Amino acid sequence: MKIYKKIKNSKQFFIIIIVIMLCFSCKTKVSNHANEFKGENYIPYFLTVEKAKEFYKVNEHKKSFLLLDSIFTIYKPLNTLTLNEIELYCELAIKYKKTNKINNCISILVSDYGFDLANNKDSLWVLIKKESKFKDHDLKIKYDNFLKGINLNVRDSIIAIFKSDIDIRKTKNSTKIDSVDRINELKTVSIIKKYGFPTVKLIGGHSNDNELSGVALSVLLKHISYKYVKEIQPILFDEIKKGKCPPFMYAGMLDVRKVVRKEETDFTYFGTIKNVPPIDTAATNLARENIGLPKFK
Repeated sequence: MKIYKKIKNSKQFFIIIIVIMLCFSCKTKVSNHANEFKGENYIPYFLTVEKAKEFYKVNEHKKSFLLLDSIFTIYKPLNTLTLNEIELYCELAIKYKKTNKINNCISILVSDYGFDLANNKDSLWVLIKKESKFKDHDLKIKYDNFLKGINLNVRDSIIAIFKSDIDIRKTKNSTKIDSVDRINELKTVSIIKKYGFPTVKLIGGHSNDNELSGVALSVLLKHISYKYVKEIQPILFDEIKKGKCPPFMYAGMLDVRKVVRKEETDFTYFGTIKNVPPIDTAATNLARENIGLPKFK
């Protein structure tokens, strides 16, 4: 299998074998995607991280760490919205005294996600930083470079779109809301077509003078009409595979059209609408797995 091409030594090989056996015992689908583990398609990565989060929630921390450690060997780690897997990994790496990937994780958090770790005095992060090669001075330079890389024009455009979305809904005038939605969707679709999914690296995070919370983009996607949803759907699906678009945002965008708007769509229900369970659970779970979401519960 191609998975073995990425493994550099026998110790890593042993860890991967253990983790794959663990995945089989837990009836996870991760091992079924072994031929895709090339660090290019992040859908198997998302499934693995979701399983690691499940283990963590039930206090099976060792299993959680092994899964994250193995997947971080194959893929460049992400810190996905709502999953926060790099942060989780760093916590567990300290717990189990396995800190060989700490330097890379810290570098990604600062350079790709705008974490101002130089000024983070939380006791856990102080300990994590102590185990790394970085001094606060080094982290400040990385953070300043991150800020310089933010596309302020795109960020400000999305903030303006989101504010108008909020303001018009306060009127409770459906005609006016629809009119503003049609204007906003053209702007949002144009941004996605040009830049792909607006990542934190592109527009900054909530702590980098960005007025948008992470879920704001999810709201905007849900207000795009199906005509334009069909245009950006393949773009966003490709962005999931690149690790840039959180799967739940993609699924929510499509589920709103089918369940809330009652529109005829070409997509299976992903089960993201609260209190609306799927009619065909098997079909929903297959659709979820195909974009990197765990099974519906």
